[in-house]
Amino acid sequence: MSDYLSVARRMWHQLEPLHATLYSAPEALRVAAGIGFDTMSRWPRYFAWRTAPLGAAGPGLVAATYYTFSPRLIAQHIPRIWSTAGPAEVLDARLRAVDQVLSRLLGDRLSCGQLAEAAGLARRAAENAGTTARPLAAANLDLPWPEAPHLMLWQSATVLREHRGDGHLAALLTCGLDPCEALVSHAATGNGADRGWAAPESAAARGWSAQEWSDAHDRLAARGWIAPDGSATLRGRRERAALEQLTDQLAAGPWRALGRARAERLAHLLRPLADAVFAAGILTPDSAPPKGTAPGRTTPEDPPPGGALPGDTPPGGTPQGGIPAGLLPGDVPGARASRDMLARATPPGRTTADGPVPGCFLPHVPTPNAPTPHTPMPNEPMPNAPAPHDPASDEPIPAGAAPAGTAPAGPARASSP
Repeated sequence: MSDYLSVARRMWHQLEPLHATLYSAPEALRVAAGIGFDTMSRWPRYFAWRTAPLGAAGPGLVAATYYTFSPRLIAQHIPRIWSTAGPAEVLDARLRAVDQVLSRLLGDRLSCGQLAEAAGLARRAAENAGTTARPLAAANLDLPWPEAPHLMLWQSATVLREHRGDGHLAALLTCGLDPCEALVSHAATGNGADRGWAAPESAAARGWSAQEWSDAHDRLAARGWIAPDGSATLRGRRERAALEQLTDQLAAGPWRALGRARAERLAHLLRPLADAVFAAGILTPDSAPPKGTAPGRTTPEDPPPGGALPGDTPPGGTPQGGIPAGLLPGDVPGARASRDMLARATPPGRTTADGPVPGCFLPHVPTPNAPTPHTPMPNEPMPNAPAPHDPASDEPIPAGAAPAGTAPAGPARASSP
């Protein structure tokens, strides 16, 4: 179960920016407005985009599948959003939005052979994503596959993202964390941006009250997870590290089926597209939260969770609000660093689609026969290897830290609570 942990985490870092374009790009905002959603608030379109594969789901089902959102917040928008546009219309609109976004980013490179190769590899991984007890992954996998390579690639990324997210919720349940406790634990264990997004103010963006946050804090303190100053105890850090390791284990199946060489090839094919997403500034906050609301990131899944779109801080700038809803938390600079490290560490492997392709799509992707300096993906620990633990150290173990004996897949970044 452990042989593909690092591959799973690295591919998540690589595919997340592609998936996130739906929640943050201006084209998606315009399409949402075009079918009648109020775009002054991030929640209507966010809940619509992400929930539509489930059909006209009610608030109970959505709260169960989203987990860390307050049921009260969800009930404010669901099922009301379905009176604006039904699931079928939303699904058509979201593909239209993604088509417009990626068409702008790729231009005349949409027909390049390397894009088709990337789409084929990603689809193969997605079709091998086990969906037992993974409702959001299963719902997205049930959708018809788009024929256009760029849309097939995006849908594959979405299946894989929800597959990982569903598994992460199983890990949270296994560790005995209720929805609000998951956020408190994430905030206490993280540092920098990882801690900031899940602070009480940002958690309010998911609908939790200050009292609920405080009560969850007290419950975790009673379990020995949190110190009086709000930081994680050694036990809390170890438990969170074990939770992240379990998340990676549960996400490894599609990549084990694809194989290490093909996963490495896909990582190389994806890098220029990820570069284009970051260069376009798509993952930056798009607006300040409406008056009267608690600060929260105005980006895609507010972790993002919430609405506008997960983003990083522009150079010299300060992000407005907290974290987007729905995506996996972590600041964009960290994601960028992870992307760069992934590209450096993963040489291309041969696939049946390999072959020299004119530099029409991914000029930085070496052809299969070109020598490429590389560091192989690290060996993984045994399944029962202990979580990182150094009693003599006062340094916190970052959320999402690699298990003992592995090389980190880029800066530590925790999964969405």
